[in-house]
Amino acid sequence: MGGSVYFDEENIDTASTDSELLISILSAYAEAENDSRRENQYWSIIKHLEDGSSEIYKRKCFGYKKGENDTLVILPSEATIVQKIYELYISGYSIIGIKKYLEENNILSPSDKPTWCKRTIEQILSNEKYTGNIIALKTYTQDGKRIENNDKSKYLISENHPAIIPKEIFDAVQAEKMRRTNITKTENGNLRKSTKYSSKQKINREDLK
Repeated sequence: MGGSVYFDEENIDTASTDSELLISILSAYAEAENDSRRENQYWSIIKHLEDGSSEIYKRKCFGYKKGENDTLVILPSEATIVQKIYELYISGYSIIGIKKYLEENNILSPSDKPTWCKRTIEQILSNEKYTGNIIALKTYTQDGKRIENNDKSKYLISENHPAIIPKEIFDAVQAEKMRRTNITKTENGNLRKSTKYSSKQKINREDLK
């Protein structure tokens, strides 16, 4: 709009053509400095993940509370809800069916609201933390977007805290989620299957033994 900026400390005026090169040099230097700082921060995060001292391993989720030394301990009032969600899914309920059941039975969400988000239920059914294990760096942020980590190292801490859901039940739920999905991956990309999952179908509990 015809305006200019004067940087007092650097004695740079954007209205001067002589300043263009200096601005480019300073911008490149600042960007390199930011990249170096970002790499140092990432190195620090990885170091703490590798030696087990990362605070990520102590983050609580619905069903747990902080105990002594910030360790995770089971919160019974919430853990029973988590177990119920897994039980409903195993017995054939869809995500919407579980949402309806929780709301009709006046079970409050993790944010103490009478309504549940489908995303919240999906996250509970996907969180390996309920088995007592923790996988760190499952996702990372790039260009402001959360991306699933399929190409970088992940870190697993086994038996980090008491389990709410047996691992065999958790694994069965993950397998069932894959079976119910209406998207299948091919060499040409994602394609929809010809038929959709019916919530009337149930898992055979004998298969879990």
